[in-house]
Amino acid sequence: MSRPPFKSSSSDSELTVLAVILLLLLFLSPLIDIWADLGAPWYSPYIIWAIAIFLSWRLQRHVSNHEI
Repeated sequence: MSRPPFKSSSSDSELTVLAVILLLLLFLSPLIDIWADLGAPWYSPYIIWAIAIFLSWRLQRHVSNHEI
């Protein structure tokens, strides 16, 4: 039996857009200057990027699970 055609719900696409906007706000805003002034360790941007990549992966898995 063939799989039914993909029907994307608007909530999944809205969640993706919200995540992208949040990441852009986090990485392209004046918050970067505030982080630089805090005296955080050199590896803190890498931790933040790792969290962003992990959350993107989880979001993609969530959207993929709802495709079926």
